[in-house]
Amino acid sequence: MSHWLPYLHFATDLAAESSQIAVAQFRCHPAERKDDGSLVTATDRAIDRLISERINRTYPGHAVLSEEQTTRYDASAEFTWVIDPIDGTTNFARGLPVWGVSIALL
Repeated sequence: MSHWLPYLHFATDLAAESSQIAVAQFRCHPAERKDDGSLVTATDRAIDRLISERINRTYPGHAVLSEEQTTRYDASAEFTWVIDPIDGTTNFARGLPVWGVSIALL
């Protein structure tokens, strides 16, 4: 278990930082429709970029699967980070405080 702790701390710290951004921008940006019909906000995109860039800088050999950028899973990657920058964008966009930042490592 202890070999996973650095990843856990990294993800926890990154989620906390991202959550601060989301809280500061809550109720500030209207949502748009993506090509698939789902909602996205400027906050989703900004946090997605932040998380992806931080993962790429800290763990350059790891793949990133994200809702707003890279949506194709690479099965050959040893490690893949899965991120949903605002898990609950519909609630976030409607001003309902039931959402979170999701970061997982496969």
